[in-house]
Amino acid sequence: MNRLIKNYAYNLCYQILVMILPIITTPYVSRVLKAEGVGEFNYSYAIVSVAVIIAQLGTNMYGQREIAYVQNDKIRRSGVFWSIFVIRIISSFIVFPVYILISATLHSYTVLLISMSVYLVANLFDVSWFFQGMEDFKKTAIRSMVVKLIGLVLIFLLVKNENDVVLYSVILAGTELLGNALLCCHIPKYVRRISIHDISITPHIRPILGLFLPTAAVYIYTYVNKIILGIFSTDVQVGLYSQPEKIVKLLMTVITSLGAVMLPHIAVAVKENNIDRIRKEVLNAVSFVFCIGAPMVVGAIIIANTFIPWFLGDGYAKSVSLFQLLSPFILIIGFASVVGQAVLIPMKRQRVYTFSIMTGAVINLVVNLALIPHLEAIGAAIGTIFAELTVTAIQFYEVRNCIELKMASIITNVKNYLIGALIMGGVGGYVSSKLPNSVISTFITVILCILLYSILLICMKDKLLMDYLKRRKNR
Repeated sequence: MNRLIKNYAYNLCYQILVMILPIITTPYVSRVLKAEGVGEFNYSYAIVSVAVIIAQLGTNMYGQREIAYVQNDKIRRSGVFWSIFVIRIISSFIVFPVYILISATLHSYTVLLISMSVYLVANLFDVSWFFQGMEDFKKTAIRSMVVKLIGLVLIFLLVKNENDVVLYSVILAGTELLGNALLCCHIPKYVRRISIHDISITPHIRPILGLFLPTAAVYIYTYVNKIILGIFSTDVQVGLYSQPEKIVKLLMTVITSLGAVMLPHIAVAVKENNIDRIRKEVLNAVSFVFCIGAPMVVGAIIIANTFIPWFLGDGYAKSVSLFQLLSPFILIIGFASVVGQAVLIPMKRQRVYTFSIMTGAVINLVVNLALIPHLEAIGAAIGTIFAELTVTAIQFYEVRNCIELKMASIITNVKNYLIGALIMGGVGGYVSSKLPNSVISTFITVILCILLYSILLICMKDKLLMDYLKRRKNR
């Protein structure tokens, strides 16, 4: 239990840092690199990210699981580690020359893409999956926090104007390589050298590919919109889209991290094959997601006009509508995290889960190709929303049939949050429209919305909130 608490504490500290750093760096980078520089970076980063995902070949998730199985047997874990590591080396050496060739053909981005090849080298030395499998989160968390803080300092010291896009990419990729190299130094303490004849690759190929397909699909359709946007539009449009998307994903992390607290309860119920308990836990988790997510979506929409101008700076006026359009992500993905990963995978519905992800990837690609040439960044946002809605709908349909979950029960559980969020949005939107675009205006609107939403839930005697207040009172 103590080990579990320590791992949770280290991981929590890292997640908090991951959430705070973009709040510090995004306003600075947006102003220094401008929308065009930000777009140039994000377009190139999307390309190298796809290359990294292919080079990983699903070994992160698979390696973590396999090392966990043999974590107490040094001989067996040494064999597993070296086998997976060799597979990763082979895939990286196949991907690297292809990536360099593609970089050379994209003349406007060649220098930037070549500088980003450091990410592929960093991926080669990434052994965080091993330490996660060993349940040693201390090393990975501390390493990540240190290198991210080093990167933060270097960005503020060295990145000074819109011509520093390459330098910015080198700092980010270089610090990641440094962190991975430092983590590799600890490997000899955990595994021993083995003969090349003892390395067995074949048994791992099929399960690795099985995990690679859905993982790759998620990442590829996360980045493909920026790639298509860069091809059919301009770097400015990529920058206008990337920055509000980054903010929405930051907010999304809050709700998915909070919702994750309830996921183990669902997993236990699935293991016991207790359908009634599964249904109850899913309803509780959905209520929790809507309780936090509904006001966040509405709040993001109403503060966009005052928040985006001061947070991102001049030149991002068009990002206001993109931020509003992307804000439903918070609720959609929060809901998917409950009905998808938390239920389908423990219930061994891996095929449905994979099918939903692959379908979302195809729809995202088709809609992006159809809309981006005409609507530019707006088309990319619409394509991503369509994809996420499709994934969530397929997963929800399967879960509803598996546990006989009625839509009426969900509506009954979440109606208070929807009503409260809409009333809050009406009042908050009116107040926000009367205030100037400033930091103080945004904070006034946010505080007002939080107080109003809380009061409305108390007046409606919302069960989730009442139970929480009761537990706090008993303590």
